[in-house]
Amino acid sequence: TDPVEAAAWAKKAHKELFVLATYDGPTISFLEKDTVVSVSGIFPIRALAPVLTNEAFKKSTHDAKILMHVARLCGAQVDGVVFDTMLADYLIAPGLRQHDFATLALEHLHEEITPGVQGTLLGSSPEEVARQQASELALIQRLTPILLATLKERKQLALLTSLELPLSAVLVDMERVGVRVDVR
Repeated sequence: TDPVEAAAWAKKAHKELFVLATYDGPTISFLEKDTVVSVSGIFPIRALAPVLTNEAFKKSTHDAKILMHVARLCGAQVDGVVFDTMLADYLIAPGLRQHDFATLALEHLHEEITPGVQGTLLGSSPEEVARQQASELALIQRLTPILLATLKERKQLALLTSLELPLSAVLVDMERVGVRVDVR
């Protein structure tokens, strides 16, 4: 995708998006209604700033930190993340070691899927990345209402929206910049 195409899509994008990022490319993919839009490369992703930074675009994702890292790598910011399936599952089942797509699909949808490589598909063709991200975006779309209902039932939604999601942005900054440790 070139920056002009990315900017044109951003102008007409729907206000509720399912979003996934990978370092390969780098690539950010959106599921809008039933259409997957994948944008690869620093300048095309930067052209998506009107969507990425606008809180009016409600974004659901899996691992908001990867999305934020990829956007920042491209000189963009991400605002308006309203749901993260990985963080939601962590709040629901903190004792589990895995909160990847395969685990979530089995636990909440009772389906076995071939695990993808979350965050990176290095060495994959653009078609493979797009296919994997389309599959994972569909999972985010299906998992979000299930996990949202469970969080509401357990009265944990505020914990996700008021603590965990804002903390993700802080952790991304700390991971990018680092922290100073006084050894004295």
